[in-house]
Parts: sequence; C-alpha cells; structure tokens
Amino acid sequence: MAGSERSRRSVDYLNRRFHELETLRSEFIPLYENLAMFINPRMGRFNITDDDRSHEKYDFDIIDNRAKMALRTLSSGMMAGITSPTRPWFRLAAPDPDLNKFQPVRVWTAEVAKRMLQVFQKSNVYNMLPIAYKELGLFGTGALFVREDIKTTIRAFNFTAGSYMIAQNDDQVVDTIYREYRMTADQIVRRWGKENIDDDEILRAFQNKPDEKFEIIHAIEPNFDRIRGMRNNTNMPYISFWYRKSASKKNMLHVAGFNEFPVMCPRWDLNGEDVYGSSPGMDCLGDTKQLEADQVRKGQNVDKITNPPLAAPESLKTKKVSQIPGDITYYNTQTGGVRVEPLVKTEPTAISTIIEDIQDIRTRIDTAFYVDLFLQLSNTDRRMITAREVEERHSEKLLMLGPVLERLQDELLEPLIDRTFGIMQRNGDLPTPPDELDGVDLGIEYISILAQAQKSVGTQGIVETFGFVTQVAQVYPEATDKIDSDKMIDEFSEMTGVPPSIMAADDAVEGKRSDRAQQQAQQQALMSGMMASEAAKNLGQASTEEGTALGDTVEQTRSATRQ
Repeated sequence: MAGSERSRRSVDYLNRRFHELETLRSEFIPLYENLAMFINPRMGRFNITDDDRSHEKYDFDIIDNRAKMALRTLSSGMMAGITSPTRPWFRLAAPDPDLNKFQPVRVWTAEVAKRMLQVFQKSNVYNMLPIAYKELGLFGTGALFVREDIKTTIRAFNFTAGSYMIAQNDDQVVDTIYREYRMTADQIVRRWGKENIDDDEILRAFQNKPDEKFEIIHAIEPNFDRIRGMRNNTNMPYISFWYRKSASKKNMLHVAGFNEFPVMCPRWDLNGEDVYGSSPGMDCLGDTKQLEADQVRKGQNVDKITNPPLAAPESLKTKKVSQIPGDITYYNTQTGGVRVEPLVKTEPTAISTIIEDIQDIRTRIDTAFYVDLFLQLSNTDRRMITAREVEERHSEKLLMLGPVLERLQDELLEPLIDRTFGIMQRNGDLPTPPDELDGVDLGIEYISILAQAQKSVGTQGIVETFGFVTQVAQVYPEATDKIDSDKMIDEFSEMTGVPPSIMAADDAVEGKRSDRAQQQAQQQALMSGMMASEAAKNLGQASTEEGTALGDTVEQTRSATRQ
C-alpha cells in the first residue's frame, strides 16, 4: 500500500480533516442556535449529546409561533409542489429530440421513470424530503443520505444542522461530508457484525451494557487513492469510513465505497464560494425576535389595563382592599374619601398600535418563507380579483422562487434520481434499454406542479398569440399561414406537462394525414364520376327536336360540318 494511501485511510488523517472542517463550520453554529431557538428548537444538533436532552428542546419560550408555522407551510408547499407523492414529478429523456420521438425509446424511458417513482413510494424518501425542505428553509443547507436497502431498494436519512460538516470541489459541488453522531453498542454490532468489530470496549459494552453509546464519525469523500480497473468495495469513486472518535482508538469500524456521492447537500442560496447556504429563516430572524418582543409588550399592556398597578393612601395599608367583582371595601368617610386608583393609566389605543406592528412583522415573516406563494389561492378573495390577475400574481411569485428551484434541481433532485437509477441498474431492476440509447446519457425533465407552473408562464403567450391570429384571420384569412399548428401544440403540451404517451409521433401524424388526403381524393373522384354519369344520363334523355336548345346545337354542328 502506497504511503499516500495509508495516510488518507488512517484515523489520524481523518481526524485532522474532521477538525479542519469543524473549524470552518464553527462560524455558523451561533447563527444556527439562534435560528433554532427563535423558530424551531427541535431542529439542529449542536452538541453530540443533544439526542439525550430532546425533552428540553421544546418551544416553551416561543410566544408567537408565526415563523415556525410559516416554515411548516414552506416545507409542505415545496413537498407538494416539487416532489409530490401523488403525481409524477420527473421524466427521463434523451438529449436528442429526434431520438425521443422513437417509440422504443419513449416506452423505455417512461417505464424506467415509472419504476423509479414506485421505488420512492416504497421507500421512506417521501418521509425524509419534507424534513430536508425544513432544514433548507431554516438553516439554508440540507443533507439527505441515501443508501441501498435490501427490502426497499433505497433508504434515506436526514442529517440536521450542526451534526455534519461539508466541503465542495472547484465546481462548487459538495463531494465531502463528515458526520458526528452516537451509536449504541447494540447498534454497532447489529450494523457490522460482531466478527467484524475489532474494538474491545465496544464488544464488552455489547455483552454487559448494550445501550451504552459511543461517539462515531462517518466520513465520505472522493477516493483519490482509487486503483483504476480494480473492482471492490474500497475502489469506488467515493470512499466511506466509520470509526471511533476517540483518538486512542486507531482501528476502523468499517470501510466501504459508493459509486455515486450518496449525500444530497442542497443549499437555498449561495454567496460566492461559500460552502454553507443562506436561508429564509436567516432573512427573517430579526423580524422573529422583534415579534417576540412586541408580543411581550402587548401582554404587559394588557396586564396594565386589566390588572393595573394601584396607588392607595397609607391609611389603607392595614385595611382589606378587595378587587373581587361584587366585593365591598370599607373606609372612613371622615378622612376625606380615600380611593384606590391605577398608578399608571394605559390607553387601549396603545395595544392597537402594537397589534398593527405585530401584523406587519407577521407579513414580513410570511413573505420571507413564501407563504403568500404557497397559500395564494386559499388567501385570495376571488370575488374581488379576476382570474387573469390571480395568474399574473402567481407568475410573479414563481419567478421569485425560480433560482431556488433551479438550485434544488441541481443539488437535490438530480443527484437523488441519479443515485436511485444507479442502484436500480446495478440490482437489475431496470428493463434492457434499446440499442439506440447505448452510450447515451439521459436527461431529466421536471414535471412537478411548480416546474410546470413556471413553464406555464410561457403558455399565456401562446394562448394570446393564437387568439390574436384567430381574430385577424376573420378579416385576413391568410394570417393563419403564419402559425405552425404542430409546433404550437408540441410546445404547449410540453409546457403543461402532458404525458408524451398521449401525443402522437410525427410519423404517425403524417400517416394519418396521408390516409385522410387519400380518402378525400377518392371521395372527390367518386363524386366527380357520379356527377359526370348523371350529366351523361341527362344528356341522353334530352330532346333533339328542332326548336330545343340541344336540337339547335346539333343542327348548328351538322351545318358547320357540311360546310
């Protein structure tokens, strides 16, 4: 084994890189803790022992949960709009449009996409994706680990912020992740087998205290020491290490490899060469803190109105003064009529002012989490707005979300589809592709609700152009020559996500038109023959006597012939 290979596969090397990545991530931990504290305390793991104190991570200190509800709406809206379990959200296609028109190719790509969607349904992917969307919305970075599973083909695990560190290559693609977590001795032995564990401490705990937890680091990075041509578990494009965090332990728990990078690490938004992304939660963290402060002030003012601090003469110090409705407090009228009065008078209008400010803050939070986009139709009074205005507003919101969708497709959905495709292909779960696809890299076309909604912005132009041409054609019929109806239908169906199986291929359309033209020609020939036969019959029955039209014509013809 070469020296470089030994160094890269040693615990010392892995620990050094772990601490380097931990140092880079440490700048974000205070921000992550604030986001969790004020928006969703159940998210994030900022100490390796957080899993034992989960009962402490409730939002008892959150007074107004508007940001938490907005985050939930964002997660649900993205799940339904991007990766809905109830409808297809992607399809496969060859990069050559002409190749996609070939029927065997169309049938094969449709069948593969169908099987992949069935795998997603059977696995836990649709349970993990909403959590990943929440992580994105709150912390700006997500991590979804997808591994092979004997029963369900794939199985997904979501890593929360603070429990992992990532690094990216020169293309700003995440290709390295180090995760720190805890496993019980029982879990370790069940995972890798007692015969494969070379750690006496773990083995003793498994026998005597199986629930004792050990700190584990899982590292995945590109396999720079890969030996080309050698096919085994440690010579894949990516290599994976599980080992004890304790520096005194030099033995690995497990070494494996992956053909694809198994962790999808989407970022909501990036600035320059940043590794960790920014989020809607970061955008409205200040608003959330202000909302909490306003709610406290509102409660204080309500208390001052309903139960104000009182001022009373010293003579009542030893007397009973009751504030119970209907009760009586006695005092000596000879002292001049003492009274108990509010020390501070709070005007009810002060609460109205605070409520207006609270509503303004809530609106800003909703905007940061795109609540107005995902709940637009339910929040719109259709009696006061036209359908055209709703469509225009919807289009504007989608354009704002466009860059985020593009990044999610590039960093989450495409890697997830590629990873699942590779696993299914290696397991023999895919049909044999046609010869035309040999050596062809398939592309992915997204047909989710949000993807189609973005594309449908362009359908409005097609509809308006067709309507305009139709009106012009009433005066200038030749205007329809400007419209290529076949291309218009193809473009419209693609933008609206119409399944390719219901759209006839170009050669089939040409065949139908050729048959129709032939039938029309035969009908015209038949009609012409019938008309000629009828004319001949009528001509044969016509009178040729002198004085009739036909008789005069015959006589004129005879005279011209004699001459």
